[in-house]
Amino acid sequence: MRNRVHTSVPWLLFLLFFLAGAVMPAKAQDTNASLTGSVTDSSGSAIPGVSLTLTNTSTHFKVTITSGQDGQYTFANISPGIYSLQASAKGFKSVTQTGIELAATQQGRVNVQLPVGNVQQEVTVTAEASQINFVDPTIGGGIAPETLQDFPLTVSGAPRSSVSVADMLPGVSTGASGNAYNTRINGGLVSGDEAVVDGATAMEGYMNQSGMVSLETDFGMSPDITSEVHVLTANYDAQYGNTTSGQLIISTRSGGDKFHGAAYEYLRNDALNARQWGLPISSAKPEDKENDFGANIGGPILIPKLHGASSLVKGYFYFNYEGFKEAGGANSSTLSIPSLADRSGNFSGAGSQLYYPDDATKYGADAGQPIAYGGVTNQINPAYEDPVAAAWMAALPTPTNSGELNNYFIPKAGQGSLTASENVYFGRVDMNVGPNDHFYWTTWWQRTGTNTQTNLPVAVSTASPADPENANIQRFNWEHNFSGNMTNHATLGYLNRNESYYALNGHADLPTVPGVANTAYLPEMSFGGGYTQLGNSDLPDPGQAKTTRGTWAFNDVFTRIMGSHTLNAGFEWRLAGTSIHLGTNQGGTFTFDPDATGNQGCSSTASCPGDAAASFYLGAASAASVNYYNVLAEYPRQDAWAIHVGDSWRIIPKLTLDYSLRWDYIQPFREKYNHLSFIDPSGANPGAVTSSGSELAGRLAFAGDKYGDASYGKQYPEIPFKKGFAPRLGFAYSLDDKTVIRAGYGIYFGQAFYPNWGGGMGLDGFNKNVTLNESSVGNLKTPALYLTSGVSASQVGETENISSSFDNGQTPSLYRPLDGNHRPYSSQWNLTVERQLPKNFSTRISYVGTQGTHLPSLLNPLNILNPYNTTISSMGSDLATSYNSTDGPAVFAAHGVSVPYENWQTQMTSCTPTLAQALLPFPQYCGTLQGLNEGHATSSYHSLQVEVDHQAKNGLFVLGSFTYSKLMTNATDSTQSASASGLGNNGDFSPYNPNTRDYSLAPDNVPITAQISLVYDLPFGKNKRFLSSGGPLNVLVGGWQVSPLYHYEYGTPLWFSSSSCTTSSLVPEFRQSCIPGHLPGVKPYVHGRNGYNPHTDGNYLNAAAFESNFTQFGYTGFGSAVSNIYGSAFQDTDVAFTKNTRITERMNFKFMANFFNAFNNHYFISTGNGPSLPFVTDVAATGNSFGTWNGTVSNPRTIQFAGRIEF
Repeated sequence: MRNRVHTSVPWLLFLLFFLAGAVMPAKAQDTNASLTGSVTDSSGSAIPGVSLTLTNTSTHFKVTITSGQDGQYTFANISPGIYSLQASAKGFKSVTQTGIELAATQQGRVNVQLPVGNVQQEVTVTAEASQINFVDPTIGGGIAPETLQDFPLTVSGAPRSSVSVADMLPGVSTGASGNAYNTRINGGLVSGDEAVVDGATAMEGYMNQSGMVSLETDFGMSPDITSEVHVLTANYDAQYGNTTSGQLIISTRSGGDKFHGAAYEYLRNDALNARQWGLPISSAKPEDKENDFGANIGGPILIPKLHGASSLVKGYFYFNYEGFKEAGGANSSTLSIPSLADRSGNFSGAGSQLYYPDDATKYGADAGQPIAYGGVTNQINPAYEDPVAAAWMAALPTPTNSGELNNYFIPKAGQGSLTASENVYFGRVDMNVGPNDHFYWTTWWQRTGTNTQTNLPVAVSTASPADPENANIQRFNWEHNFSGNMTNHATLGYLNRNESYYALNGHADLPTVPGVANTAYLPEMSFGGGYTQLGNSDLPDPGQAKTTRGTWAFNDVFTRIMGSHTLNAGFEWRLAGTSIHLGTNQGGTFTFDPDATGNQGCSSTASCPGDAAASFYLGAASAASVNYYNVLAEYPRQDAWAIHVGDSWRIIPKLTLDYSLRWDYIQPFREKYNHLSFIDPSGANPGAVTSSGSELAGRLAFAGDKYGDASYGKQYPEIPFKKGFAPRLGFAYSLDDKTVIRAGYGIYFGQAFYPNWGGGMGLDGFNKNVTLNESSVGNLKTPALYLTSGVSASQVGETENISSSFDNGQTPSLYRPLDGNHRPYSSQWNLTVERQLPKNFSTRISYVGTQGTHLPSLLNPLNILNPYNTTISSMGSDLATSYNSTDGPAVFAAHGVSVPYENWQTQMTSCTPTLAQALLPFPQYCGTLQGLNEGHATSSYHSLQVEVDHQAKNGLFVLGSFTYSKLMTNATDSTQSASASGLGNNGDFSPYNPNTRDYSLAPDNVPITAQISLVYDLPFGKNKRFLSSGGPLNVLVGGWQVSPLYHYEYGTPLWFSSSSCTTSSLVPEFRQSCIPGHLPGVKPYVHGRNGYNPHTDGNYLNAAAFESNFTQFGYTGFGSAVSNIYGSAFQDTDVAFTKNTRITERMNFKFMANFFNAFNNHYFISTGNGPSLPFVTDVAATGNSFGTWNGTVSNPRTIQFAGRIEF
C-alpha cells in the first residue's frame, strides 16, 4: 500500500498541472521558436491586415494571425519543426511559402511579398527562415537532426550523444582535452551550465549538476531521440536562468502524418584501432569492443477519434529503443604502484635519503635516523614491515616497467564507466486537440548493467561499480493558443537517477585495520607523492548505499503580442532532493604521505621529502579517517522559484529593443527531518571553557529547534539570498536586409551549488567521523597511527552525542558560511555583427565579455594562522611543538601562550595540541574550517569570436568557428570546489597572502580554439554532376557523403608545486603551500612546447628553470597558482564516410565508416574529467622525475562502422 501511495504522487501532480495550466499566465524555460517578418507589395509598401496561417507540415497544426498596420507580423511560441506560411489579402494573389525550418529558440524571419491579383490565385514558393538573427542580442547556435546524423559521433564508453556538438560553437572549449565533460562556455563554470529537455530542467536533484554533465553522461541524449540541439552561449532572455554561462536545449523527436523509423547498429572493435602511443609492440592493444544498436518508429495513432481528417483529436507517437554494450576502451592509463624493490623494503630508487619516523616506541634507537640496513642506503629493516601493508603489497600486480612512478600500464580500460551496458527506452505522444491545443508527453528510461571492470586486481581494486544504476525523465507539455496573438505553454517535468555504489574488492581476503567502525570492512589506502590509491571505502555489497536524485519542475509560458510589442511574463518552480543512504568508510581511509619518511632539515644538498611507498611499507599513516554511523540516511530538500517579465519592442522595422527582468530565489538545502548539523562560528561552545569561565566561540549546531540548547533554530545556516534580480537589455539593428548589428548586457545567476555531490549535508553528533593526523617533532614526523595497531578506543570516543561540543578535538565535517547562499553570477556583454553572404553562407563576428562574481572558491577558511604575522612566524619550528611533549609546557610559556581552555590538551584527538593549534581562531577544532559552499572568487573573460555557417542546402553543410580568449580567475575550476583542492593549486594559498598569486590564468584556459565541420554530398551518381546516368552504376557511386570535423585547441597552462615544503609540513595551520616560480630568463622547455617525444627527448620541462629549494621556514615561492607556461596543443580530425542506398522510394540503407583521430596524431593532454597534467610538475617528485611524462596521452585512431535502415 505504501508503494502505491508513493507512485501515485506524480499522477496527482499531473492532474493539478492540468487544472492550473489554463489559468497561469507565466513564462519560464520555453524552448519554442518564433517567426517574424513583413508583408509588402511589389513596390515594397507595407500591407496591413494580411491573413497569415503557419502550418506544421508534419502534424498540420495551424496558427492564424493578421499583419499589423506596418505590415509586420509575429508568430510566437512555435514548436520547432518545418512549416509552410500562407498569406492572403483582398486585391492580392495568395502566397504560400514552404520549407520554413524553425529550430529551438530560433527567432526566424521570413518576409512575404504579395503580387497584385485575385485572392483565389495562389503562388507557391520555397522559403527559408533567415540564417541570421535580426531580432534579439542572443548568441547561440544549433544543428538540425538530419545533419546531426551525418556527423562522426563517437561510441566511446557510452552511446552516441547529440549534445557533444556544442563543442563546435565559438566560445566553447574543453580545456584542450576533447572531453565534452570539461566543457566551459564563455568563461562560465565547468559543470555549471544548464540543460533543458522538452521545456524543463535536467538538473539532478541534490547534486545540482545539469548541463553537459547531465546530458552527455547521466541522461544521454541520442541523436535518434533528438529533434533539435540548440545552445545559448551569451545574452539570452530572462526566461532562462540557473547558470552563469550557457543553456543546452534539447527538443525530442515526434511522430507525423507519415510513418517513419529506423533500425541501426554502430560498432567498434580494438582490431580496428591504432595502437596507443607509447605502448610496446610486444604488448597487446587494450581491449575495446563497443556496440550501440536500436530501432525506432513514429507516425499517426490510427485509432478512431485519435486521427483522421474529421477528428477533433489528432494523435502522433514516436518510440526509440537503444542498447549499448562495452568492454574496455581505446586508451588505457599508466598507474604508479610500489615497485618490486619497494615491496622488499629497498627504496634506493627514491632519489634522496629516507628517515624513520621519530617514534622511539616503535623504532627504538632507529627513530629519526637515516634508513639503512645491511649497509644498503634506504633499505628498511624487515622487522619494521607492517603486516597489514605487506599483505596488501603482495596483492599488487607486477609493474610493467622498472620506474618508481608511472610503472603499471592498465591492460584493459573501462573502470568507472557507469554505462558499460545499458538499455534506453524513449517514447513521445503528441495530441492536437482542435485548432488551439497541443499536448505532448515524453518519457525516457535507462536501465544499465553492472560494470565490474577494474584497473588493478580485484583484491586491491579501486573500482566502485553501481548496482542498481537506472534513470528516468518525464515531461508533459501543453501549448494553448488563446488567439493568434496570445499563447500559453505549460511544462511539468520530473527526472530521477537511482545509484548504489559498492566496493568491488569488498570481500577480498585481505587484513583489515583494528578499531575501525566495522572490522569486517576493508580499508582504503590513499597516497601522496603520485602513487595510486589501493582499495575502496565503499560498502561491500550492491544496494547498501542507494541514492536517488529526483527533481520536480513546473514552468508556464505566456506570450502576448500587442502591436509592436511581444510581451511575456512567467514563473518557474523546482524541488530538488531526494535521498542518500550512508555507510561508506566504516573500514577507514588511511593516507600515506612522503613526509612520514622525510626530514625537512636533512643535511644533504638536496631536500629529503620522503617516499609514500616507504611510509606504507612501515604502515605509518600520515592521516586516518573512519566513519561511525547511527543515522543511515539523509533526505536533502531544496525549493527554487523564479519570476520574470520581458518585452521585445520593434521600435521601427530595422530596430528591435529587448528588455527583461528575472528574479529568482534558490533556498539553501535543508534536511527533511532536521538530521543536519554544522559549525556555527559565533555560537558559544560549552565544552571549551577558559580559565576565566567564558565559553569560546564556535560550536556544533543542529538544524531546527528540537535539540535543546544545541539547536540552531533554523533549518539551515545560510542567510537566504533574495536579491537575485537579473536585468537583461539588448538591441538588434538591421543595417540592410543582409546585415545586422546586435549588442546586449545582462546578469545571470547560477545554481546554489553544494560541492561533493552531497546536498550540503552533515551528521556530526548523530554520526561521527574520526580523523587522525600525524604530528611534527622538529623536522621529522610521528605517524597518526600504524595499520597493524589501528584506531584506539580513546581516539574514537563517543560516536553519538547531540551536543554543541561534540566536534571539539575533531575535524568538523561541515561548515556552511552565512553568505553561502549568495549565488554565483556573471555579467555578460557582447557586440555582434552578423552578415548574410552569397550562396547561403553567413558569418558572425562577436566580442563577448564575462565578469564572474561570487564564484565557488577555496579562498577564506576560518581556522588558519597568518604566515605573514611576524609574531607568529618568528616562533619557527616551536609552532609544531606539542603541549603534551616533555618540553611542551615550557615552550608554550616561553612564547607567552597558555592552553586555550581547560582540558584542551587532552581533548585534541584528531590532531596534535601544538603551539600553532593553540593560536588558531578556533583552537577546539582540527582542520581549516573551509566553507563548503564558499563563493568569494571572481573571474574575467574576454574573447573575439568568429563563426561561418552554411545551412544544409544543395548537398553542403558548413560550420566553422574561431575563438581567441583569455580567462583569469581565482575560482575553483568547476562547481565541485571541495573536490578541486590542488587542481590549479586551488586551496594552496593563505588568504593573508599580500600578493594576488591565487588570481591567475584558469587551469583550463585555452587562448585559441578553432573548428570546422562539413557535410558534403559527393557529386557522383544519379542527378549529380558526374556519372549521372543512374542504373547499376548509381548503386556503387551514388549517395556518398564525406563529413570531416577538425578541432584545434592551443593548449592549457601548467601549474607547479613542491611536496617538500618546510613551512606547510611543519605548520599546516598556515594553509600555505610552496608554489615554485619560473626563474626569469631560463627556458622552461627542454625541446619546445610541441613535438616532444618522451622516448628520445628525456624531460619535457627544464628543472633548472624553476625554484626548488623550500627548506627555509617561511619561504613558499613566488609562483602564481597557474603559470603562463602552456602545455602542448591539441588537434583532432574526425571523418565520416556515408553511403546512402535507396531500396525503395521511402526506404534507405545508410552505411557509415567513422574515423576518429583519423590521422592517428598523439598529444600529451588531459584526458579525464577536469584539469590534469600529462607531466610531473612537482619539483620534489620521487626519483627526480620532475618534468617527465606521466603516461597521459590522447586516444589513438579508432574506427567505427554503422548501418542504418531508414524509412
